[in-house]
Amino acid sequence: MRYIAALFLKFLITLFTLWIVLGFIYGNSFGSIFVLSMIVTTITYIGDLFILPRLSSQAAVIADFILYWAVLWFASITIVNEMNSIGIATLISTIAISLIEIYFHQYMLDDVIHQKKMGEIAYFPTHRFQTETSEEITPSKNDDDSKKE
Repeated sequence: MRYIAALFLKFLITLFTLWIVLGFIYGNSFGSIFVLSMIVTTITYIGDLFILPRLSSQAAVIADFILYWAVLWFASITIVNEMNSIGIATLISTIAISLIEIYFHQYMLDDVIHQKKMGEIAYFPTHRFQTETSEEITPSKNDDDSKKE
């Protein structure tokens, strides 16, 4: 459930940002922005699930910036009406979403992925057990013990 909530939150962030940049500033329709947001959110969320746990948050923001720009560029060419300023609109949208992604990544790490921060103790079961052995494997009676009996 928390993965679906994170996907929905990412969709709302992307939709709101693209609606401001592409809708209000560049005058595109809400329907094309909605479809563009669904495409971009799905692709970048899958990228977040694989990139974020393996890299730092800064590297994930850089990877998200490149991924957002590429996906927005290719999807905007087919969906968005105005072709003259598509490069500038894509760059502005990518910068705005990447700045918001800094906080979204922190949310993903803390609440969705549950990755431990540096300095916290994390338990990773390895199923490697250490045993203690001695020279004598089986107990035997000493010569002193047999004389007493």
